[in-house]
Amino acid sequence: MCYFVNPVQKLSTIEKQYRKKFKDKNGAIAPDETHRAKVSGFSYPELPLILPNTADFGIWGLIPDFAKSVDAFRKETNTLNARIETLAEKAVFKSSLNNRCILPVQSFFEYQWLDAKGKQKRLFEISATSDNLLSLACIFNSYENWGKRFLSFSIITTQANELMAEIHNSKKRMPVVLEAEEVGLWLQRESITSFENRNKIKLKAVAEPLEPDAQLSLF
Repeated sequence: MCYFVNPVQKLSTIEKQYRKKFKDKNGAIAPDETHRAKVSGFSYPELPLILPNTADFGIWGLIPDFAKSVDAFRKETNTLNARIETLAEKAVFKSSLNNRCILPVQSFFEYQWLDAKGKQKRLFEISATSDNLLSLACIFNSYENWGKRFLSFSIITTQANELMAEIHNSKKRMPVVLEAEEVGLWLQRESITSFENRNKIKLKAVAEPLEPDAQLSLF
């Protein structure tokens, strides 16, 4: 799954790559209180998103229209991720199938189990093999709370490719990372099934402190 990301620090970096303008300019995006800028989805951060016609901010963890309250919904349901194979089946997601967006990130993080029960783990940071940002496929909803509307989103996940299956060896999942030519197709509501297979996606993974020099790369 995908619960930790390294957000982009400057909005201008996102605007340059995606050629979209944010509604409000707040300068640098403040990361969560960590030294590595690793943001946890379980803190429900507000992150920059690319929408079909603009750029905006959304809260990680999709809130559907039928949720009676945000807090009550979060206690019962985890929507940080959404499995691409069952998007059309889940009531919480199917009404947002055509609400496509992209979460640009510098990188995301996954744990590799070092034993059968996952008591020992090694953290990897995964990024692009180029200088470009990673484009994570997402869906969003506009939810009204106390008279105010806000965007919330879920990161779409799929079966892991070869590199990610080696790293995320417990569940063998990965976020749907889009190639540059797929960004527009995703936003234009291309068939969901077109994005399930991520075998051609090239990523770089670097191990965190346990083995700081370990590096995996699949070309």
